[in-house]
Amino acid sequence: MKHYTHAHFILRCIEIARNGGQKVSPNPMVGALLVENNEIIGEGYHAEYGKAHAEVNAFSSVKKENLHRVKNATLYVSLEPCNIFGKTPPCTSLIIENKIKKVVISTQDVSPEVNGNGVTLLQNDGIEVIQDILPEKGKVLVKQRSVFVTKKRPYTILKLAISEDGFYASQEKVNTWLSSPITSRLTHKWRSEVDAILVGTDTALIDNPLLDTRFFPGRSPLKYVMDKHNSLPEHLNLFHEPNVAKRFTLKRKNINDVQIGLDKNKSLDLNEISTYFYNQNIGSLLVEGGGQLIKSYLDSNLWDELRLIRTKKTLKEGKEIHLKNLNKSASYVLGGDLIDVYLREETR
Repeated sequence: MKHYTHAHFILRCIEIARNGGQKVSPNPMVGALLVENNEIIGEGYHAEYGKAHAEVNAFSSVKKENLHRVKNATLYVSLEPCNIFGKTPPCTSLIIENKIKKVVISTQDVSPEVNGNGVTLLQNDGIEVIQDILPEKGKVLVKQRSVFVTKKRPYTILKLAISEDGFYASQEKVNTWLSSPITSRLTHKWRSEVDAILVGTDTALIDNPLLDTRFFPGRSPLKYVMDKHNSLPEHLNLFHEPNVAKRFTLKRKNINDVQIGLDKNKSLDLNEISTYFYNQNIGSLLVEGGGQLIKSYLDSNLWDELRLIRTKKTLKEGKEIHLKNLNKSASYVLGGDLIDVYLREETR
């Protein structure tokens, strides 16, 4: 029989964890395996927020004829098991009750209530714990959750398309379509991967976007728009059923308005908006523009990723955004467009 390494089984944990997708947000995606004599006898992942964790589903998946093997099995988990009562009981209690002797973990859960306490609890019960197996892959898997619990705001992705000559929009207030049809479909995929989407006043008024996922299978995110003076007309696509956008505004007029104060620049306070999202359990946010809103986020440092779409179209003149001191993480070509991904230094 072939002998597999810890890394082999942790990779499988990470693979199945992704099945949870956005259904688990703001909780993390987690996968777990029970392995006995080099054979997987149970596996599970966190499938939906508020429901059973990966470890619970792994134990539940063990076939009746294999139940006697559980006490000799090693538990592999992509994230440190929780030790707190939340919407479900702590996974450490389940592990101890099943008399597991060894637990192998990819990365630590940085939630303040856990943050190594799950490991300590297991070790205090005499369970061998092996940590940091492919930790960078484990951290990437839970990066959104890590930002949410440590910074108390959503993992925030900025998306902006610019022309070949460096402009993100025309000087005139007209809809300027820059990215290719294939890249536009990718944007819809990005929307399906977040809890909420935010646009500025000009983007809502000039582009009149739907902000849905019609070009990619998946749920549409919650929609929000910056509307400082509550001036956007009701006929815009954003305010149509079934997913009516909420406005961030200085003064509420109706039930879908969220009143926000001003920052030192007399703009709607992004710190206050980030706190609102956190309190609404929104774990991830896509900011689709316009350029002024993107710049405000970059200046505030309330962001984690910038996805910059560099297109082949030219505008000759228009509105610019100056990007400097950014850390490029990835770069790829799609549909003739170059997509550069930048990460904040703290997110890398």
